[in-house]
Amino acid sequence: MNGLIGLKRSSVLVAISFAAWASAHAAESGRPAALAAYAGKYPFDLVNGVSFRENKVVVAAVKAAVAGMSDRAELIQLFLSPGQPVDTPIALLSDGRIYSRSFDPASGGETNWAILITKEQGEDKAALCLSDNAVYGDGFSDWYFDGYIAFSTKGPCPSEKEEIEKAIGQWPAGPRPN
Repeated sequence: MNGLIGLKRSSVLVAISFAAWASAHAAESGRPAALAAYAGKYPFDLVNGVSFRENKVVVAAVKAAVAGMSDRAELIQLFLSPGQPVDTPIALLSDGRIYSRSFDPASGGETNWAILITKEQGEDKAALCLSDNAVYGDGFSDWYFDGYIAFSTKGPCPSEKEEIEKAIGQWPAGPRPN
């Protein structure tokens, strides 16, 4: 009986040790945290020691979304710089897309932007929303994807889950541009 208890304890210790090693190894190898782990957190909150805006998957997807655009550097700086924006909690949409929205407090929310991360054919891709003068004015939001402005919508970048799905549906996986 004691041999069986000792064996169980040894198995548990081995399992715990392996889990600790695997966790440390993943962090050391620079593997990004699964993006769903950021849901409900703010873009500056850390998951496995990495903020949403610093996550390699997010950085690569944002850069690809504005590849080839003349104002690419400014757009990357806006979307990925922690700066001093007002951030909303990151939303996990019903289909697994991740959505993060921020705005410039000095503009009273007039300048706002969002990052939508989706999986397309197994690859993480970002669609970016940028609006200016769209809350109190008659402005529009531009949606960037694969290096171009895919479409524009009237008003600011959506902020609530229901607004997001109403504004863009299943895009970029399914229809939207008009």
